[in-house]
Amino acid sequence: RAVEEGKGATYEGLYEPALIQEYYLSKEDEEIRDKDEPERLQEDAAVRWKYASVEEARKAAMWMMEKETFKWSELARDEGDDMVNVFDLETEADVIDPETKQPLKMTRSERAQKTREGTLDKITNVICYLNGIEKEDIKHGPMPPPEKQFEDEEERKGDDVTPVFDVPFIVKYRQEYWKPELRAEEIWMIYDLEIKWAALQRKKAKVEELFNAQNDVRSALKAQHAESDEDLA
Repeated sequence: RAVEEGKGATYEGLYEPALIQEYYLSKEDEEIRDKDEPERLQEDAAVRWKYASVEEARKAAMWMMEKETFKWSELARDEGDDMVNVFDLETEADVIDPETKQPLKMTRSERAQKTREGTLDKITNVICYLNGIEKEDIKHGPMPPPEKQFEDEEERKGDDVTPVFDVPFIVKYRQEYWKPELRAEEIWMIYDLEIKWAALQRKKAKVEELFNAQNDVRSALKAQHAESDEDLA
C-alpha cells in the first residue's frame, strides 16, 4: 500500500540506489513515464531550445542550413542567369511543361532559390514536430472534434493539439513533410543541431546581458546577431 501511494519516493526509501537505477524506479523515471512525451526529448529538455513560434523555428532552420550540408545544399547554392532544366527532387527526372511537352526551364539562381525555400520549409517542419509547435500546413496528429469549443485562446493553447514526436516517428510516419528535400539520417542531424542552436542562444543571451550591464550597446547588439561562438569571442 505504501509503495502504491509513494511510488518513486517510496521505492528510493526501500531499495538500494543501484536497484533503483537498474529498474528505473526513481522519482524522475516515474515523471518521464507519466508524461505523454518521448523519453529522449524529456531527458534532453535541459539542453534543447523552447521556441516561441514557427518564425523562431524557421530562424533556427536557416542557421542549420548555413552550418551543415544537407541533401540538396549544393544545388541550393548554385547561381547564374543561364537557363537550366528543372528536375523533380524525388525522381530526379526533368519536369515536363504540360503545354510545350518540353523540359521546364528556369535560371540557375531561380532553381537554387526554389530548392533553398523547399529545404528550409522541410527543416522547419521537423523542428515543429520535435517541439510540438503548431504549424498549419503539416499534420500533427489527432485533432479535437469540430464540435469542441474553446472559451478563449489560452484554453485552446492548453489543449493537446500539437503532440511532440521523436525522430523515429517522424522518419517513418511523416515522410511527406520532410521528403524529398531531406534524407532520413538528416532528421537526426537536425535533432543534434537543435542542441547546438540552443547552446548558442543561451551563450548569446549571457554575453548580451553582460554588455548591457556595462552599457556597451554596440557590443550587445553584435552579440545579439552572432551566428557562432567565434562571433562572440
